Amino acid sequence: MKYIPQWQRMTCDGEEFACYTFEQAKLILIIDLEFQEKTAELEKSLADIVDLKLINNKLETSLDLLTENQKRLDARINDKNVLLEKNLKLTRRLVQRDIFGDAFPWVILTLVVVAAGGFVAGYLIAD
Repeated sequence: MKYIPQWQRMTCDGEEFACYTFEQAKLILIIDLEFQEKTAELEKSLADIVDLKLINNKLETSLDLLTENQKRLDARINDKNVLLEKNLKLTRRLVQRDIFGDAFPWVILTLVVVAAGGFVAGYLIAD
């Protein structure tokens, strides 16, 4: 009864009725229209809440999948790092055990030059 005005009681043919003045009836209609508008807004808001809950569930599912993928990728990176470190240690050991060291390209070049010189000398001697 905070917004709707109080009616006047009137009796007609032994029945009691609630009667309003014209201004009171206008006020009641305005209140009713505002109530209908707010009810429509409420229904729309409730529909939006349902949609937002669905979107939230999908986002949570996506987050779970991303977290799972991140864990899998982290495990693969760790495996690759272990393998890389193992291969790096093996490469260092092989470099330390190299017979020729940094002279290996020079040894190959010398062998090629000697072979080419031998071929040219053999060709000149055979002529």
